[in-house]
Amino acid sequence: MTDEIPEDIPHSIGAAVRATRAERGESMRAVAERAGISQPMLSKVENGQLLPSLTTVYGIAAALEVAAASLLPPVGGVAGEPLHFAVDESAHAPTAQLLSGGAGASFHAYLLTGRAGDDDGRDFRHPGQEFVYVISGVVQLRRGDRVDRIPAGGSITYDGTVAHRWSVLEDARYLLISTS
Repeated sequence: MTDEIPEDIPHSIGAAVRATRAERGESMRAVAERAGISQPMLSKVENGQLLPSLTTVYGIAAALEVAAASLLPPVGGVAGEPLHFAVDESAHAPTAQLLSGGAGASFHAYLLTGRAGDDDGRDFRHPGQEFVYVISGVVQLRRGDRVDRIPAGGSITYDGTVAHRWSVLEDARYLLISTS
């Protein structure tokens, strides 16, 4: 993950979170509780003081009942630079680059990179379908009682509304495309 984050990215995400929360008349405390984060952390996100992980973005989006993509600035196109994220705040989480997507997009594409033992940190659940293609290594997808092991060259499509979680079994790079 890059050490330098353009200053406008955390501010853009924070402004979208704050505007959505205010539009719904929700308190920071209520949204933070439903998102599984502290109120001070939500305040830092809203004020552009930190770049939240993907897990945090998806948690906030679920708490606000909006698509996670609606909280992200648009990326992609010929000159578009990807957004770099940690998947979770833990030291053992894959990193992600949002290659294309964000607010207003009908899909978003992430390139994820992880080392053996990395994990999403918690389950994701969101509207839409997801497609994953494993470029290298081996990953595992848990959906309820089902566990799928996907090696390099393998792919899977699944319903994002079912709680799911990725783990890296062998150092891996994988492409995830999610519909909004």
